Amino acid sequence: MKTFAAIAVFVLAAGLPSPDAYAQAKASAPAAPQPAPQPAQRPAAEWEARTGDAWVDRQLADINQYAARYRGAFLDELVRYHAAPRELVTELVMKRGWAPGDVYYACAVAQLVGKPCRAAVEAWQQGQADGWRAVAKQFGLGAQQPDASARMRQNIRDSFVRWGRPLAKPEAGKTAAKDKAAKDKRR
Repeated sequence: MKTFAAIAVFVLAAGLPSPDAYAQAKASAPAAPQPAPQPAQRPAAEWEARTGDAWVDRQLADINQYAARYRGAFLDELVRYHAAPRELVTELVMKRGWAPGDVYYACAVAQLVGKPCRAAVEAWQQGQADGWRAVAKQFGLGAQQPDASARMRQNIRDSFVRWGRPLAKPEAGKTAAKDKAAKDKRR
């Protein structure tokens, strides 16, 4: 008890504020301004994968949301399971502002045909106006490799399992019939 009294006398004699005064000052101080968060990709309303497969497009849109929150796990997935160079995928997402869904699809397409992710990135930069479906065709996917769609879907499922994430549900108004109509339209 004598030690506490000695400290109290020292604090008062030295003119130091009491613990209560410190707490009051901290509570009344204005909060430091926080920097505005930077978007991980273009807003969802503007972003479209345009793969030609509505199911894949939904999953890629969900990957955008997942990567915005769990960027490290997303990048690790591409490096570990899609043979993508970490420097490349980090640059695409962090510096060039690519949507994570675009980065994922580029690396997944490249892996399906045995090419480096960088090759699909370069093809996308030259032909993105035509969408991922056109870029995938340049790589020989589509009618030439009928099992490519099934393999792409399985790759996406495997990624979601590793992330412990459920597959994206169809949006309101999207039905299996609409998915089938979109598939028939591609043919």
